[in-house]
Amino acid sequence: MRLALALLSNSKRAGVFFVVSNPLQLQAIGSMLHGLQMLILTGMLAVAAAEEEKANDVSVGMAATLLGAICFQMTVYYLLNHSDSDMRKYSYEVVVSTISIFCAVLLFQSINNFVEELFLDGQPPMTQVMVDFGHMMIWYTSTQLALAYISGAIGAKPTNLADMECNMKCFAVLLAHITGFASINAFASVQQLDFFSQSPLHAFAVVPLAAVFQLTLQRITDTIRTKLALSDGDMDEFEQGWDEETEEAENDVMGLVISFTLVQSIRFAVNSTLPNVEGAEEPEELQNHTSQQIGLTFGFGLLFLAVLGVLVSKEKSESELEEEEKEEEEADEVKERFYETASVIAIMSFAWCFFFGARMIFGSFPMLAENMQLNLAIALVLSAISFSCIRLLDKAADADWSGPKVDNFIVKIIGAFGILVGFAWEQCFDSAVASLASRTANPIMMKLVLAIFCVVLVVPAWRWYMLPMVVQKGWLYGFVIKDIHHVHAIVEGHKQLEEEEEKVKREKATKRESISKGLKAPLLNA
Repeated sequence: MRLALALLSNSKRAGVFFVVSNPLQLQAIGSMLHGLQMLILTGMLAVAAAEEEKANDVSVGMAATLLGAICFQMTVYYLLNHSDSDMRKYSYEVVVSTISIFCAVLLFQSINNFVEELFLDGQPPMTQVMVDFGHMMIWYTSTQLALAYISGAIGAKPTNLADMECNMKCFAVLLAHITGFASINAFASVQQLDFFSQSPLHAFAVVPLAAVFQLTLQRITDTIRTKLALSDGDMDEFEQGWDEETEEAENDVMGLVISFTLVQSIRFAVNSTLPNVEGAEEPEELQNHTSQQIGLTFGFGLLFLAVLGVLVSKEKSESELEEEEKEEEEADEVKERFYETASVIAIMSFAWCFFFGARMIFGSFPMLAENMQLNLAIALVLSAISFSCIRLLDKAADADWSGPKVDNFIVKIIGAFGILVGFAWEQCFDSAVASLASRTANPIMMKLVLAIFCVVLVVPAWRWYMLPMVVQKGWLYGFVIKDIHHVHAIVEGHKQLEEEEEKVKREKATKRESISKGLKAPLLNA
């Protein structure tokens, strides 16, 4: 570079001497030297740009996270304000489900890692399994007690049914997901024992064990709820809501643990390797899946959708249930709950298969070797595909040819895609927290602190502003309508706001006129 500048400087000096000697060529020589200078500088800048170092992995990861988050947020805004009310409903349900899964898994895994680090380091596998079952039972019992307290079954009765429904839904969904992932951790730990990890068939044996265990708990808690609700001779609307929300929470717990252990055994059969307790594989295994293995994983997911269709066809509609004899009511309730639970298992099994299938595809890309980048790419792509499928399914549900059972089937498939999005973003958020905690002196404690901070920040906003849009059908108008007086207050408030705006405009116009007259008067006098 110094040599080039020296030559350029000498050329200039020679040009000046020549110019002095030949004044007629002043303009031509000056243009040539200027062009030569620009050419040399341009070449130097091109070489410098070519030799510039590429961005490091941290910068690329932060850039991908920023762009991905912005794209997802803006897409969600579009969907939450869609012109189709059904799309607004499904979008709110997906967001609510995603936030619940994210908070539940983050909180459970942080607490579980802390417990394992504190008490289970170096302990035999059976001891770890026993502690995992104890952890699961603590969350299961906490769910039952929390819902009973909120409903007024124990303690004081709530004064507002709408608020009680939102509070019940909030803690039922959140605690059910925490309990579900605690159950996954317990029974997936059983699958890791030497006996059950021998073969896919041995691993599959855990599935009926988990089903019997969960069914036993369900029957016990259902009996207790019935006795408490009928202790005064009648089941009021609060106790009825308690029973329904608790049953739905128990179904979610069972659906999570059965679906995960089932898909774990399927992946064991397809890939010849049992994934770890969290469903993760070694990087070498993740990067070397064959197209046949990927196809089989997605194929099993589609098979679960077919099973879901059969289950939906067997379910009875509300009108059919009303026509049943009263003496057969209890037997029908057990039967219907079986179909509901089986449908939840099929839905979640589909979501697990498609999530892990997508992970197998993206894991083969060298550019996504980092876990954070891999999970973010999976979350963005699965979100885009899922919302596109939801839109198509909504169109199909709105068509004239679809009957009630077909519509019910479509709605359940939409719910499956919503859970798939929740699984994908949960992995992404969990990787983010783990990455931040890994750079601290005590990663386990820091992950717990970050998890508590995220839950304290997110859950109240989720309960106050997101959940009512689903529970109280705020997606219809973009806000929650509490009662008819609330509607009148909104209309009157809107009219008052318009009147105040018009008043402000008139006052500003009057002030402008007076100022204008004040400025014109001296000019006219002059």
